Amino acid sequence: MTAINLFLDDVRNPPGDGWTVARSAEEAWAMLRTGNVEACSLDHDLGECAACASASVKVTCRHKSTGYDLVKWMAEHNIWPRQKPTVHSANPAGAASMRATIDRYWTPSQPTGDVDENQALRANITTIVGWLVTRNIYRGAPSEVREAVERIAALIVGCEAAPSPGVSEPAPDCDQDPQVACSLLCGGGR
Repeated sequence: MTAINLFLDDVRNPPGDGWTVARSAEEAWAMLRTGNVEACSLDHDLGECAACASASVKVTCRHKSTGYDLVKWMAEHNIWPRQKPTVHSANPAGAASMRATIDRYWTPSQPTGDVDENQALRANITTIVGWLVTRNIYRGAPSEVREAVERIAALIVGCEAAPSPGVSEPAPDCDQDPQVACSLLCGGGR
């Protein structure tokens, strides 16, 4: 499988050939999870949702993930491209935050981008379980499905015991982090 060069930007096109474009952080997450990204160039501001775009007063949209959210995710899950990520954002504060996180957590000596099959599978399952839980699909599912989701969540966060009874409605703030959703569903982990 040939490694790709990832260019994250909601509007601009890459400076030349050889780049695979992602228009959202979610698209970039999917590419990075494959473990097959050689290099990446990242933008911070990735557009705004329809409600924020049509607001009469200019607001910062908090409904769409940013390039900084992607960089924090890469640091948290230790999933990086093989080369150190670059930032091409025109947002000075956002770019500075992204570069600071990259400088702090990315090192050439770590296994950058060489995601083993289990790590990639775990990241994908974490996202799926978090999505089910935070979208209230989990609560309406048959009991055998809920039990399977709880067992998967327990494995993801490393619970030693079965999920705590009654912990089936995670706090609304876990929507931004599937790992938090899994942890809450599992009863807090270890």
